[in-house]
Formats: sequence, structure tokens, C-alpha cells
Amino acid sequence: MPRAAARPSAIAQTMSDWPRCMSPAANTPGTLVIQFATFFDGITAVMVVVVAFVALMVLVYSMGYMHGEPRYGWYFAVISLFAGAMLLLVTSGNLIFTYLAWEGVGLTSFLLIGFYWERQSAAEAAKKAFVTTRVGDVGFLIGIILLWRASGTFDIQGIIGVAEARGF
Repeated sequence: MPRAAARPSAIAQTMSDWPRCMSPAANTPGTLVIQFATFFDGITAVMVVVVAFVALMVLVYSMGYMHGEPRYGWYFAVISLFAGAMLLLVTSGNLIFTYLAWEGVGLTSFLLIGFYWERQSAAEAAKKAFVTTRVGDVGFLIGIILLWRASGTFDIQGIIGVAEARGF
């Protein structure tokens, strides 16, 4: 059975290349260049809509639920950062950007779980979530390093291309 055709570039394209993290000697061979890029295709569009819709519903519900709280503004700042980190996560074009967005989700989760930090149960739950996500983060980072070593790139589409070329 023949392989599926390559993804059409008109639908799946890099929307923006952020400034490169590099030195002036970045064009020399053997220099690691990391581009922070976003990627947008059909699946990304669906996930952006899902994340934005769920975030909107949480924010609307929270307006009534959190009404009268002394840290009302802090809650909405953190929940907005959480939604932003989730949007970055689903639109990231490379694994470094994905990891940074994942860390943003983890940090804001910790802050949201520990919102009522003066309560012992909330403080303990926040600590437990923090430790659990750090363990998962180490596994994620090891996976990113293994993928980079196998493919030579952090770019997600590049990794997919290498995997397809090698018959995976």
C-alpha cells in the first residue's frame, strides 16, 4: 500500500518565526540554532477553538463563583496566563517552545491549585501537583533530547519528516 501524500503546504504552514536564539556565528557548521516558531494546521485550528472555548466558559463561570474574593484580580490573571500557556502549547512549532509552554501550564496549575494557600489542604495539594509535574517534566525533557539526537532538529514537522523518511 502506498504511503500517504505529504501534507499540503497551503494548509499546514509556519505562521511566524520568532527571533532566533543565536550568536553572530550561528551560520557556522555545528552551531545549534533554535527557532521559536508557531505551527498552524487543521488540527491546530480545532484545538485552538477548543482551548479558547473552554477558557471562555471557565472565565464566565469564574466571574460569579469568585465574586467577592479578596484576590479576585490575581485569580483572573493566573487563569488568563493558564489559557495563554495552553494556546502556546497547541500552536508551538518546535519542542523547545512546547516545553516552555508546558512549564507555563505547570506553573499556573500550581498557582491555581494553591489559590487558597492559607488552607492546609490547598497548600498540600499544590505541593503534590508541583512534585508530580516536575517528575513528568523530566520524562518530557528526556524524550525531547532523545528526539533531537535521533533527528537533529527540535522542529516538530522536521521530526515527523525524519520519522517518515526512515519508515516509522
